[in-house]
Amino acid sequence: MPLAVLDCVFGLSCNLRQAIDDLCARAIELVRGGAAILLLSDRAMTQPGARSELIPIPMFLSYGGSAYRPGARRGAHQCGLAVEAGDCRDLHHAAVLFGFGAGAVSPWLALETARSLDQEKGESQHASCL
Repeated sequence: MPLAVLDCVFGLSCNLRQAIDDLCARAIELVRGGAAILLLSDRAMTQPGARSELIPIPMFLSYGGSAYRPGARRGAHQCGLAVEAGDCRDLHHAAVLFGFGAGAVSPWLALETARSLDQEKGESQHASCL
């Protein structure tokens, strides 16, 4: 399994601390299972059929919990980490994620917003906002 996706969302019945603990445990499990790249993504809340009570875990907390917890530290060095973050809205947010060690950052919501503002030029016209 070269790529594994970690959904960085949680339900109303859970709290943020437990959600991060669960995410960290799942990351360790996936790396031990052979994942070469972990993609941390909060897009699950936008997928058709997604429960309306899903809340995204802030990506810097998701990444920090997955890469820097003592139990995950070994796993983080055994695989690549990439993020697909709806809360990445500007260069500072991306810089924080790269500074944490993310190998790739996709600010998906910012890109989709730019595309909705101008179908033809999309991201290229509004890139200074990212």
